[in-house]
Amino acid sequence: DDELGVDGYSKNMKPALSVAEEVIMEIYQRDNDGIGSLAPHRSHVESIAIPDLRYPAHAVITVDSISAADSLANQINDKLETDRRKYPKKSGWQAVSFHSGEELSKVNESALESWRRCYKNGGDTDDKCARIIVAVDKVKEGINNPYCCIAGVAKSVGSIIEIVQGPIGRLIRS
Repeated sequence: DDELGVDGYSKNMKPALSVAEEVIMEIYQRDNDGIGSLAPHRSHVESIAIPDLRYPAHAVITVDSISAADSLANQINDKLETDRRKYPKKSGWQAVSFHSGEELSKVNESALESWRRCYKNGGDTDDKCARIIVAVDKVKEGINNPYCCIAGVAKSVGSIIEIVQGPIGRLIRS
């Protein structure tokens, strides 16, 4: 059973939750970073176009089991729910889990669509968007989202190649 860790004890989700909290902080920081001020020699300009390529940052967090994905997505949503003024649902502040569970194929498709929704809507978020996807063995193929710019790894990794081909590669390929 993938819910059990060593010697039948429940898995400790605290390290994964720590990764998720850092991902949340990074998304929040990117949302709230200003462009800054103009250079001093441009301060006299009354009207100037400032290019802004900002978009709602999205993230992928990889975990090692279906139960870990579901549990972590629920814990992230519980955390976001505690401060909806800071993390408004209409801005896509929610997490979904995505994995290869056959009986959950419709749920998985719905989760993937929630995560891609903002991009498909030209950068507009709503309460059906999910900016965080918690995935099991699915980041190497098929989950492109150009707004995904943050990757978290909340599992043991066998080699650096696994990270490069998985979450880092996903960011590059999206």
